[in-house]
Amino acid sequence: MPSGGPTCGAPRHTLFFGLLPPQDAVRQARIIADGLRRSGHLSGRLRPEHVLHVSLLLVGKELLEPPPSVLTDTLRSRAETVKQRPFTVCLNRLEAWGRSRTAGPVVALGDDGMVGVEALHHNLAQALGVAERPQFNPHMTLLYGTGPAAPLPLPPITWPVRDFVLIHSLAGLTRYEVVGRFPLSA
Repeated sequence: MPSGGPTCGAPRHTLFFGLLPPQDAVRQARIIADGLRRSGHLSGRLRPEHVLHVSLLLVGKELLEPPPSVLTDTLRSRAETVKQRPFTVCLNRLEAWGRSRTAGPVVALGDDGMVGVEALHHNLAQALGVAERPQFNPHMTLLYGTGPAAPLPLPPITWPVRDFVLIHSLAGLTRYEVVGRFPLSA
């Protein structure tokens, strides 16, 4: 008997703001992660290049239906009000997250090179009128699997950030669609 709702196993829709690194930074991250995997420091499957990003703010998680256009229009309109100068991201260490460190995300993080990301998270939350994540820890997930027991220094992965994006993700399908792009300016 057909139902009016989504079918079992249908993809869930997630909407978030993030930073997309340019192709040279993506390539550099992949080379570093692949080298660490071959040397035995990491194991697991590398994330596809087209989904590497730094999350800024989650605005809808695992929705049963695609986000309505009125929501995306409102989010785009508010995001356009964000004022911030361009900045540079620098990821310089690797950590394995999760309780057992056996099957969780392995992420690239930064120290001082993430100040601009933290400011953008704050400015975007204010523009949207939502609460900031209290323990916001900007990062790029390189793979899901096992990683180092302690933080591991990385050769710096840097890129200039000149914009941020609104992404519609289909959970489980590794498919991202950019539904808004917002230039940074003072």
